[in-house]
Amino acid sequence: MLKLISIKLSDANAFVAAHHRHHRSVTGHKFSLGCEQDGRLVGYNILTEAAIGESRGLALGPLGVRPAYQSQGAGSLLVEESLRRAKAAGYPWVAVLGGSYYARFGFEPCAPYGITVSEDAFANEHLQILFFQEEAKAQAAGRITYCDAFYDGDGNLL
Repeated sequence: MLKLISIKLSDANAFVAAHHRHHRSVTGHKFSLGCEQDGRLVGYNILTEAAIGESRGLALGPLGVRPAYQSQGAGSLLVEESLRRAKAAGYPWVAVLGGSYYARFGFEPCAPYGITVSEDAFANEHLQILFFQEEAKAQAAGRITYCDAFYDGDGNLL
């Protein structure tokens, strides 16, 4: 049975290093969640600080589930609980750079709001946002800035 747990950032970063190598170690995190099965960590999610202009929110991810445990609900549990905690903490929005998987949680494309992540059209079309506060839609416009883990040494988005 899958069980959600709070995990230390160091444990989440160890999971990233072992299973999600295209990200660097995360800093600027607000909280980290893990998903266990039979006492074994099978997935993780980290929410990090992000900004769109003067609007401060959170970025969902990195999120990862061991391949043998994918399509069993671990990712959904992690995302749902992360969003619940972000909303309860009063954040106005959460953004994610990802595919259609995230629409089931209420994420929508950022383009209609004038929000971008880089000059790369492909990255911009995969940038999505979930607003918890209606007034935040008018306040968030421009380029989103993630924590350092999402950029290479030259400042390019990974």
